[in-house]
Amino acid sequence: QFAQALAISIQYESVKENPIVPQAPAADLSTEELQVYNLVTHELGAPEFRGVADGSVLRLAKDSVYALTKDAVLAAVKPKFATVVVALSSSATSDVHGFDNVFTLPAAFRDIVSLWADDKLAQPVTRYFIEGDKLAVDGVATVYLRYITNASTASEFSPLLREALAARTAMRL
Repeated sequence: QFAQALAISIQYESVKENPIVPQAPAADLSTEELQVYNLVTHELGAPEFRGVADGSVLRLAKDSVYALTKDAVLAAVKPKFATVVVALSSSATSDVHGFDNVFTLPAAFRDIVSLWADDKLAQPVTRYFIEGDKLAVDGVATVYLRYITNASTASEFSPLLREALAARTAMRL
């Protein structure tokens, strides 16, 4: 009887144990990211997060789509704080097409805002194309690229941008 009762007890107690250990979040959220995450939970009708180190399943799901959604929203809205101007001058000649200057785009590049041929930003370059991480232009040795960077932080986001980011994240979730 003892062995039978012990087997039943072990079977009952093992059901309570979750064999899958939940994954911990990669990093704590900033105060501004917590605001965005709580806007998302509001949109989804879920309870809001109480702290920056929340490790719930919903937090991990948000983490998985937040970075991609942030890049997409920044590229669509093109806010001033996320734009950077750089001069690209070291180019290579392509043997694939007739464009004679091929530049490597910056690592933080997400989307192009505008492209100029002079340092006064007065002569726009209208004939260019982007292929992979390369920018090809014709007839201009140095170009001035204004682009959207993903190096911005949530503390720079305006309230309207936070709302847009939260709505887009909730839609993806």
